[in-house]
Amino acid sequence: MKQIIINKTEKDNKLIVDVRLPARAYSRDPVIEFSNSELVEYLTEQGIILTDYELESQSSNALTSYNTKGLNPNLEGTWIFNKIVKEEEKLNKQKSQTYKKKRTKKSGD
Repeated sequence: MKQIIINKTEKDNKLIVDVRLPARAYSRDPVIEFSNSELVEYLTEQGIILTDYELESQSSNALTSYNTKGLNPNLEGTWIFNKIVKEEEKLNKQKSQTYKKKRTKKSGD
């Protein structure tokens, strides 16, 4: 049985994942589906933390090898993730001082 082919490349601050499903030659061949959740599962198994990335584009939400006369199979897809650059926040915080209340002189009326 043919397997799902997944190519993962990292360039600059981008993670590019190409997925290719095997085509069905006969109707008795199994229908293979690949969705976003399976992609997330694969990437976490590979040790990639997806909270550090943001999805830029995807060719489709799911891939499938199922086809009919009117519906062609969606066998290939590409997901592109941008790495989130975390900038250190610098706060110009003033030093806290105790509250100084002005004292008013009370007249002795």
